[in-house]
Amino acid sequence: MNKTSGNNKIYFFTGLGLVIVSALVFVILGGGSIFINHDQMDGEMLCYILSARHMFDGRSVFPEFMNGMPKTSLIPPALLFVPLFRFLSPFAAFVLMRYISMAFAYIGMYLLLQKRGSSSPVSALIALVFAYAPFIHVYGFSMYGVPMLAYAFLCLEDRAVGAMEGKSSLKYFALIILTALGSSLVLSGFAMLATAGIHFIFLLCKKEKNRARWTFFGGVALFITYILCNLSLVKQILGIGDAGYASHKDEVSLVAKPFLDNFAEAFLSGAEHSGFERTLILLMAVIAVIYVGVIRKEGRNVRLIAIRRTFFALLFMAIIAALYECSAVTDFRMSTTGPLRWFQVSRIDWLAPAMLLVMLTDVIEILIEKNKILAVASVFVAALTFGLFIHADTWKDNAKVLLGRDSALLSWDEYYASDVFDKAASVIEDATGEKKSDYKCVSLGITPAAALYNGFSCLDGYSNNYDVEYKHEFRKIIAPELEKNDYIKTYFDEWGNRCYLYAAQIPGYFTVEKSGFYFADYDIDTEALKALGGKYLFSAAYIDGAEDEGLTLLTEEPIETDTSYYKLYIYEVN
Repeated sequence: MNKTSGNNKIYFFTGLGLVIVSALVFVILGGGSIFINHDQMDGEMLCYILSARHMFDGRSVFPEFMNGMPKTSLIPPALLFVPLFRFLSPFAAFVLMRYISMAFAYIGMYLLLQKRGSSSPVSALIALVFAYAPFIHVYGFSMYGVPMLAYAFLCLEDRAVGAMEGKSSLKYFALIILTALGSSLVLSGFAMLATAGIHFIFLLCKKEKNRARWTFFGGVALFITYILCNLSLVKQILGIGDAGYASHKDEVSLVAKPFLDNFAEAFLSGAEHSGFERTLILLMAVIAVIYVGVIRKEGRNVRLIAIRRTFFALLFMAIIAALYECSAVTDFRMSTTGPLRWFQVSRIDWLAPAMLLVMLTDVIEILIEKNKILAVASVFVAALTFGLFIHADTWKDNAKVLLGRDSALLSWDEYYASDVFDKAASVIEDATGEKKSDYKCVSLGITPAAALYNGFSCLDGYSNNYDVEYKHEFRKIIAPELEKNDYIKTYFDEWGNRCYLYAAQIPGYFTVEKSGFYFADYDIDTEALKALGGKYLFSAAYIDGAEDEGLTLLTEEPIETDTSYYKLYIYEVN
């Protein structure tokens, strides 16, 4: 082994070690660890938990979710990780999933940058930045896997020109299949497939038939894997099989956005869950293009060409996203049903973080050769991006907990409140003899994810694809509260993914901390609740006048512990 090779390994393993060692935070804190709640702990986490819970039962529904909603209502974003939740505790499974995804991101980005000719120190630096990007970790490889997928396709193309003579291409197909298994077709898979298709056409136009052939084979492997992983969803969209119900998404009301505002946001900040401040990276790219291409007149520099292509690709993606939500397109989508209405083109931006960091790598590398001061500025931008990623995630909150300070965010144990819900189950069983499997419940002031996590059968829940008829029936329960507040009425009627008990007294709040707060004027249609099979209502606060609504408090004192975020009042539906 020569010295250069040894140094390269040192850079690679140092970066990988910095990714993996941070897992110690969650090992030390355990259930006291803090994670992003929104769209993760309140929604997607339950997709994994329920899918794992019913992995081998042969059912087409989740019996404890929304009165037995089909499994297409809670499809795990990354099928690859479901077995972890079957054989490990949800907390251990999630932490392991998080670090598999981060390691996959780091290795994929490092290999891709090395493949493109970057130095090992820069490759390790950018790969480390990418691994710490504040993505929602339940989405697995949906964004973290983009560099590995690109690397696998580049290697297959090398086979077409004889650069892999004597080497097997099976491992690259395996990487493609692995990326598909670990990512979501709906969230980023369509963008990955579209990119592969566009690249295939581009190669054909350049008459590079051999490269195009291997790109096609890779695209077929990606497509088949996604289809097999999402067969039930495909059947639902096509209206065949048991899953062929009309989705509540067909009633989603779309709101048009001004083109220029939407374009600026898409280009400079990005879409939901993939967004971060991109201005400095884009600015450094422009500076590199001007300095190398205009001032030094080296417009044919290979890295400069790559920077320009990536910049304009990002520009094109932002234009497409902005056009898709302009008035004319939105009006057309509102006149349709099915995928044309609810498909979110903005998720093409889930490819952008990887593209931006690859572009920043090219900027650093080209400026190292041409201008050391500007190169240092580019490295500073990479470091600042890393800092922004750390700040956007929950690292600082976990650090507070490690130091014995309070955090405003809920920990894993506080969020799912197993101590409180276990006591609630015991109280009900002692009072009535009923076990959790004997009754159905709803939650008020607590997201239904907590009850579902703890094994209760819930009529409420968070799903982006459930039966629209169920939405109509559930609406009858909450109709009195919806009529009191336009915000929650619009939120449920025109979106509706959160099929919750809403309260006009606290619009927009789904968790109530234990305190002196109480529901002073809460109205609920208990007849509609009973019609759906509801027996108990778990409330995070006392409901004044509950008996007038047909609710009987099961115990006078709320259920709580010294460390619980919630206190729980159990109401029986009369």
